[in-house]
Amino acid sequence: MSNQKLGANQNNPQASAHLSGINIGKDSKYIKPEELHNYLVRVGDKIDPQEKEDLLYVMRHFRQISDADGKKAGKGISFEDMNAYVVGNMYNDHIIELQRQYTILKQENAQLRGLANRVERREAPPVSGRPGESGRVITDKLPNGHYRAEGMDVPLSQEEFKRHYGIPQEIDLLKFMPGKPNDGTVPDYWSSGASVGLGGRMADGSLKWDHADRHDLKYDFSRNFAQVFKYLQALPPEKQTEFAFNFARTQAHVFKANGYDLKIVDNEKVYAEGETSGWTDFVQDVDSDHPLIQW
Repeated sequence: MSNQKLGANQNNPQASAHLSGINIGKDSKYIKPEELHNYLVRVGDKIDPQEKEDLLYVMRHFRQISDADGKKAGKGISFEDMNAYVVGNMYNDHIIELQRQYTILKQENAQLRGLANRVERREAPPVSGRPGESGRVITDKLPNGHYRAEGMDVPLSQEEFKRHYGIPQEIDLLKFMPGKPNDGTVPDYWSSGASVGLGGRMADGSLKWDHADRHDLKYDFSRNFAQVFKYLQALPPEKQTEFAFNFARTQAHVFKANGYDLKIVDNEKVYAEGETSGWTDFVQDVDSDHPLIQW
């Protein structure tokens, strides 16, 4: 929960305004789950949508928040609980951001050292990844708030992607694609984070997902994604779209091997041209506590 969520400070007028409507029981210090539930039923469609989403977040994480200050666990949510929970998550967000900045600085430093060495030797810059791959992880949004890459800016080497997000290099993000042999193993469907839509059955009743030699874009892309989906799930919600966007860029060769050209990646959606052309949303509930791989 970021520090932008429901105010944890007793002087926060937004929190106080809701508190007077929520806390109607005998114990004025603690909000009970049934009080919050009933309040959402009564006014959920009347309050500001962002405030409603904040309250729903509290509802979904009620037990975790109510135990946050380590005192009188189980009685409900107090201001002390809310303060402890928000401060703790602010600390976690800060650590994650510091780690990300440290990684970026290391990469920039390495690039500068490489450039200095090439200038000294008057060498041409090396080509990163496969031909046509930009090798640059995009972390900046456009003015419309989207991550977007088109045409020649789409392809991204899996090595650069894994390096940026701290993923082991031995994981092959192009493992599943036509014409490429693999060891026949696939990520376990039931624990992969794949949605129901990827649970199609073969004639013998087995899952299409489980057949490593069955190739179509839907399953090749999704099984490659499943290998690193836990890294997306571990990110704060506001970073999930960035991760999904950059992952899709690593799959340009998978699209090509299946007869499609990946033309555009926009947030968690891809536009490809081939036998059929159009947009596909490949993450369900991105930027949430429960994202899923879909197609």
